[in-house]
Amino acid sequence: MSISSYFSVVQDFRVLGRCSHSLSDILGLVLLGILADCDDFLEIFDYGNQNINFLRSDLGFTFANGIPSKDTLERVFKHLKTSDLEQCYQSFLGDLSLARKQICIDGKELRSTIPSGHKHALVRMVNAWVVESGLSFGQYQVGEKSNAIMAIPSLLATLDYKDAVVSIDAIACQKPIVSQIREQGADYVISLKGNQGELHQQVV
Repeated sequence: MSISSYFSVVQDFRVLGRCSHSLSDILGLVLLGILADCDDFLEIFDYGNQNINFLRSDLGFTFANGIPSKDTLERVFKHLKTSDLEQCYQSFLGDLSLARKQICIDGKELRSTIPSGHKHALVRMVNAWVVESGLSFGQYQVGEKSNAIMAIPSLLATLDYKDAVVSIDAIACQKPIVSQIREQGADYVISLKGNQGELHQQVV
């Protein structure tokens, strides 16, 4: 399956016949640029120019009018539906095997969403980070009146992690979470702190 085929669910908002670059080329370039550790659209543009022959000959992209400019990339992504992008990204990741890989489940609070005078952010996420790939394979937002314990099972349910190793901190030391991991055919590592602050690990 070509990389471009993953982008079929993304609706092109542009006027047909007035576009210099195909949407699949733009989406593929940005995806590969992110995988190549680019931080912004300018770096993705530079990555494309440096690797245009590889992108055309080995990956099947056309880039009939060269690499889209930074402004073009930014303008296109400003108008795309995030739900469409998430769907094609999940489809792409779903074809990557997680067997014998380490999946780190961790919770994060977005600092910019912490109201003045409050300890916790309005936006809290749990994330599944695959160490060997250097990629996030999924994230799930913690409900306003919930916590990470409730969000972790929902995140795990979106992944196919058979034969992988799931590592989580002490918050996941819950029988339902452990049972869910084992039912998926994966192993787990849970880090715990004892009464004296020493670190223990439960490994199965």
